[in-house]
Parts: sequence; structure tokens; C-alpha cells
Amino acid sequence: MKSPWQKISKEFKITTSSIYYWIEQFNKKELEGLKVKKNRVFKPKIPRGLGKHDFRKLAEEANTPKEKRRFLVFAYLVEGKSEAEITRDFKITRHSVYNWMRLFKEKGIEGLKAKKNSVYKRRIPRGLGKYDFRKLAEEAKSPKEKRRFLVFAYLVEGKSEAEITRDFKITRPSVYNWMRLFKEKGIEGLRCKRL
Repeated sequence: MKSPWQKISKEFKITTSSIYYWIEQFNKKELEGLKVKKNRVFKPKIPRGLGKHDFRKLAEEANTPKEKRRFLVFAYLVEGKSEAEITRDFKITRHSVYNWMRLFKEKGIEGLKAKKNSVYKRRIPRGLGKYDFRKLAEEAKSPKEKRRFLVFAYLVEGKSEAEITRDFKITRPSVYNWMRLFKEKGIEGLRCKRL
């Protein structure tokens, strides 16, 4: 036989442990124990010196969407918005906010600026610059071959990993594999064997 708490739990779609917690709070503090507390604000961890910056203005002048979002989050912090409001409005985790606050404490405004995404510099084969990969892409015999040549054109132009993987909808291991093929066989390594 179900207890009355289980019936209530099912009817209101809450856990029985929540009900037991509320009963305990009522026994300790009566009605005061059942009042909904205001959402937590990031007050205890907010770095000093936030108030002296105009984060809304910094957001308008931001170079990237990442920077803009970080500055707007800090504008919310200065305005005393709750943790729930910030994470909901920006679709981010508390941990991201804590990490940004740590960066601000360590480096100030520069810590909030987005770093340029890493580039494939360490693994890029030598001799890429002597090829016109865009022209090779135009002359490619298959879509796969064309994509490989365009990826290499991006590499030569110094595009970031994020840009390459996003624009071509490929994984980093695919790019690493193509670079290995290029090192071993040159341009022929990038050509598709089957058409």
C-alpha cells in the first residue's frame, strides 16, 4: 500500500525526499522554512573591481561573439543577477562563469578576451606553400578530392582548427590523416583513388 507521501509525490511529480525535506524544514522553522528562497547570486565569488568597468560598452566593442558573451555575463554580474538568470539567459554552465571570474582575477579584462583558436601549426607538413590548393580544388575530379584541397588551402592560409572542422564538417583526425598522406605521398596522397 502506498504511503500518502508517495501519492503526493506522484500527483505533483516531485520526489518523496523533497517532501521529507519540506516537512523537516517546517518542523524547524514553521512557515518560514517553506518559503522559496531567492535564487543564489554570485556575490561570494565575484572578483573585486568589476564595478569600475562598463561591460555593456565592452560587449559592443568586442571582436568576437565569445568575447561579447563574456562581457555581457559580467554586466549581469555587476547588476546583481542571479546564478539561474545568468546560466539560463546565456545557456552556459556555472563552471564557465567561475572560470571566467578566475581569468578576470588573474589577468583583468585581457583574461576575458577570446584567444585565437589553435592552428594546426605543429603538424602542418613542410612545402605546402608551393602549391595553389584553391586551383587544385577547382580542377579536382571528385567532391572528396575538392574538399581535401580546400582544407589544405585553409591550412596554408593559417585558419584555425575550429574554422576548418566547422566549415567542412570534418573531424580533426581526418585532417591529421590527410596531412600524413601528404607527407608520405605528396599531392597524390590527397587524390581520391576511386572515382
